[in-house]
Amino acid sequence: MSAKDMGHDWSESADVVVLGFGLAGAVSAIVASDQDSSADVLIVEKMPERFVGGNSRASGQTIFCPTDRDALRRYKMAMDEPNPLPGPVLEAWLDEVVVLEGWLTTMASAVGHRYVHTNRGNANSVLVEFPEFPGSECVKFNSTIEPNPSGVWNCFHRHVEKRRIRTLFESAATKLVQDPDTREVLGVEVTSGSVRRAIRAKRGVVLCTGGFENNLAMQRNLWGVDRVYTLGTPGNTGDGLKMLQRAGADLWHVRNVTQSGGFWPAFKVPEFEAAFMRRSRLTHFSFIEIARDGRRFNNETTPYRLRHAKQLIHGRWVDAPHAYVTPAYMIMDKAMMDAAPLVGWFSHPIGWNSVVLGYEWSADNRKELGSGWIKQCDSIAAIAQETGIKEATLGRTIAEYNQSSAEGIDREFGRPAGEMLPLAGPPYFVIEIVPAIVSTTGGGRRNAHGQVLDHDGRVIPRLYEAGELGAANPNLYQSGAFLTDCLAFGHIAGRNAVRERPWAN
Repeated sequence: MSAKDMGHDWSESADVVVLGFGLAGAVSAIVASDQDSSADVLIVEKMPERFVGGNSRASGQTIFCPTDRDALRRYKMAMDEPNPLPGPVLEAWLDEVVVLEGWLTTMASAVGHRYVHTNRGNANSVLVEFPEFPGSECVKFNSTIEPNPSGVWNCFHRHVEKRRIRTLFESAATKLVQDPDTREVLGVEVTSGSVRRAIRAKRGVVLCTGGFENNLAMQRNLWGVDRVYTLGTPGNTGDGLKMLQRAGADLWHVRNVTQSGGFWPAFKVPEFEAAFMRRSRLTHFSFIEIARDGRRFNNETTPYRLRHAKQLIHGRWVDAPHAYVTPAYMIMDKAMMDAAPLVGWFSHPIGWNSVVLGYEWSADNRKELGSGWIKQCDSIAAIAQETGIKEATLGRTIAEYNQSSAEGIDREFGRPAGEMLPLAGPPYFVIEIVPAIVSTTGGGRRNAHGQVLDHDGRVIPRLYEAGELGAANPNLYQSGAFLTDCLAFGHIAGRNAVRERPWAN
């Protein structure tokens, strides 16, 4: 006997239940509501209302929406290699992306915001991340919605508030309710505090719960990295991935290069659950980075922002090295400390700690020194005591670096002479440098309709997916593609979920 015949102890019901209130969840709900104004659409969010928005709220707000379909197809296929999207999924993604501009302009204007192009390839541009790839000419601009920070997120948050879309906060989805015979998704179990309840989804469930970047155990077991921290919401702990596994979904994009968005050099402090992204456009260069063995391990001034923290090694784009040498440390002198803040370089704040929690890193890094996040060391012996690295090794590393600076040649890593100022001291200043990520991409395998597939490639009925969870970014990443995936598959999933025929009245 099926769950529908047996009945279920439902606490409430809706036509479409969207799990997760980031950009993908917002767009899915908006499109479902606009497609059928009579539909009852409910968004369920695990975080408190003041923390709504997920990674979308804390991101750089860049949107990637070229209009040249043929060139975009070539560029996307080159970035995805060697793990291409299935043809129908790629074409569905293209269908949405190339027409986003008009819709975004209308949506922004409707709530008093502005859709704008943010750059067009000036001399200092990081517009095209892989200009050597076929089709890269499709990237003529990046886009956003202003005002920032959080302009894109704020626009769609306001659209949800304008519609007859219900919201339920501080309610963590834990399990999909399925018909035991057909595996049809009938609803979802959620936990609010100590209370567990079941919500019936009469037409469908859309999973938009984000990734697993704030779950160190999943990072270790699924990705194989020791310690990588989130730059976004602390709420992304892999809930959706666990629900998908229980539901019998096939998984994809769990181990793509640098989880697409990149391993960024960052700082993690006890007072904050998320990490702080280190300033990428450094303005002073009297510092080094050392690994656990006390040796330098890379060109520290590599402009990671140009390729979303990926580097070209022997003709292949691979991860930035920080995730594989932890614990690692940044050692600098007083001139570096005083020159500029170690955190913050965008035209507007990014990252959870800055955008949502409102932390402002001090201009001379002295507040962070006073907080104990940065350690002052008055000798190399003190650095050794602070880091647990042998004093002799540290002394040799600093002496070799200063000799390279004097000669203007970094024979080991090719750091440019103009970005290799001597490390003067004491005093020295030390902070642990950790790898941090924007998003993960692992999730359920989707089809062109946004439906989740099982291990045999069959649709799990009434189950849809959008956004970071299972994102259509299987390898390399062009700036803005995560928000674009939220918009594209938010459209697809919301539109198709609301078209399902209700299974119960």
